[in-house]
Amino acid sequence: MTASASRSGWYLGSAYASLAIIAAFWSTGAIGTGTAAILLVIPIILAVNFVRAVRSAERPLGGDSPALRRYNARVLGFSFAYMAGMLLALHVYESEPSRPVMFAVALLPTLPALGVVWAVFRYLANESDEYLR
Repeated sequence: MTASASRSGWYLGSAYASLAIIAAFWSTGAIGTGTAAILLVIPIILAVNFVRAVRSAERPLGGDSPALRRYNARVLGFSFAYMAGMLLALHVYESEPSRPVMFAVALLPTLPALGVVWAVFRYLANESDEYLR
């Protein structure tokens, strides 16, 4: 196992662990929604470092194509937008809005989820290497 591969595993494990800790504190009421939203910066930074470590591990093996870099950037962007949409929906839900507002806000996280599906299809269309596809 290379240093980059072990680093990527550490980043991924740390991102999930920090996310679980934040979720546990939030669900027990130890921290509020605003504090949880601010603390979510930690797993986001770890996720970005995970992608960078994986990319540096794949580069010598030839698995780092321009299409794959664009795909990773798109999926990370849509994932962050999804998380922001979920936090916004949770915040609006706690303020007990009317049903139409709740319905509209509930649809907000679905747009980034559809964006991830679009990113997958764009990657498959743009990747020139059949083996990587």
